[in-house]
Amino acid sequence: QLSVTTRTIRNWVSFLEENNCLVKIPIAGKICAYALDPAEV
Repeated sequence: QLSVTTRTIRNWVSFLEENNCLVKIPIAGKICAYALDPAEV
């Protein structure tokens, strides 16, 4: 189990999206999958 808050996760997801390191893939409604950009890894 990770010892971080959901807020920390949301902050890092936003940061990675803004820097084009993470791609958000809409699945259905508010459900999304995330993928790392292979060029950034």
